[in-house]
Amino acid sequence: MFSRALARATQTLSRAVTASNQSFARIPQSVRFFSAAGACFTLPQLPWKPADMKTFMSETQIEYHYNKHHRNYVNKLNEFAEKDEAIKKMSVEEVVQYSVKNKNQGLFNNSAQAFNHTFFWNCLTPNGGFQASKCPTLAKKMDEDLGGVEKALNAFKDAAVTHFGSGWAWFVVDANGKLAVKGYHDADTPIAHGEVPIMTIDVWEHAYYVR
Repeated sequence: MFSRALARATQTLSRAVTASNQSFARIPQSVRFFSAAGACFTLPQLPWKPADMKTFMSETQIEYHYNKHHRNYVNKLNEFAEKDEAIKKMSVEEVVQYSVKNKNQGLFNNSAQAFNHTFFWNCLTPNGGFQASKCPTLAKKMDEDLGGVEKALNAFKDAAVTHFGSGWAWFVVDANGKLAVKGYHDADTPIAHGEVPIMTIDVWEHAYYVR
């Protein structure tokens, strides 16, 4: 289900794993999905057709999650942009950093969720499933840092299944260049903590409450 992000990781991880004290400025461009379009932010198109995902999620689930919840975060972000001209010149990732610096929780919630959801959609593919041969760099990091591919994927699944309340499970490259599994609550996101996001799963109830 998540081979799209894993394939992308093979292109970005080589630079990320050798860096220490990662900051937002070092996050590879290839994991940045958003840009400001004129005076507003736009809802990115899904990277696949909802009908093709029926093995995992119904079209109704995707419609609610994408066109209702994700769209609402983008709309709210545009409302903040209308009140603060500086935001209009930023990418969503930059808005997340800006909201942290200015301790603006409402702006953080909406910008972080806009980013998280776009990353999530790009982690899914109709013909998913991790194949180490297609992601050798990431597979190597799983072996080195997490005890192997199977243990790494199980840790990721456990982080999602055992997460209490709303939030996200992530594969990230941490500040020490190590591949790690992290769970973040609510809208929290790795890019607010100087980490490089590699893959995520949404464990908010709104992702699954309809069939």
